[in-house]
Amino acid sequence: MFMLVKRMMASVLVAGAAWGQQAAPDPAEAEKALRQRVQEFYQLQVDKKFRAAEAYIAEDTKDLFYASGKPDLASFSIAKIVMKDNDTRADVTVKGKVSMFVMGQGMVPIDLPTTGTWKIEDDKWVWYVDRLAAIQTPFGDVKPAANAPPAAATPDISAQVKNFDVASLQNMVRAEPSGVSLSEDQPVQSVTITNGMPGSVDLTLQTKSIPGIGIELGKTHLNAAEKVKLTLTRKGDTPASGNVRVEVVPLGVTLNIGVSSR
Repeated sequence: MFMLVKRMMASVLVAGAAWGQQAAPDPAEAEKALRQRVQEFYQLQVDKKFRAAEAYIAEDTKDLFYASGKPDLASFSIAKIVMKDNDTRADVTVKGKVSMFVMGQGMVPIDLPTTGTWKIEDDKWVWYVDRLAAIQTPFGDVKPAANAPPAAATPDISAQVKNFDVASLQNMVRAEPSGVSLSEDQPVQSVTITNGMPGSVDLTLQTKSIPGIGIELGKTHLNAAEKVKLTLTRKGDTPASGNVRVEVVPLGVTLNIGVSSR
């Protein structure tokens, strides 16, 4: 969910559930109820109905919600839900389209994934912020001060993004080599994708298949400085070629890897 990072990024999102003393709900029903609450909460933010969103916020987080700047959230999707503690808590990742200020470029729209927690309060899922937990962003984790007042608990990350421009962002996640040629002697080759950002990014394999060529991405989530191999395999003797496209979220960058098989 998007928790209102002041000025630059609209972010912090999260999902969760009740404390261990409560009876554990049915797993399928618990996730269904959580998904519905998350969907409704973020739709209210898209619609700019922030007062109505109060019903989806934990009591210990409402002051923070009121005191913080609200995100200009254009759209969103639920990317991942991880249920915890006998389905009484959950981590939820939401990917939303927000605008971020980039030095020299002004406001740039990006798809921003953020992860956080919800919990059950009065038999309903509510969003809350753990003020001691770090906010995960591609520019690094931001951890609020333990004694910060509500208005300051959602930190300003402008210091971490002010030195980035669009060109440098596009070059910080790279694929090497940028193309491969498969043959009978070398039927399998790999391309290494490296995350040079100080925070994590997600990869989406946009090219699912090319006739005569196998495509396999080792993993889709890269922490800072992590690498992953994109494996390309020759299948059959028929010549083939194409481009493998890998989207980097939330940077809005697409890596293009050329591949041919002969």
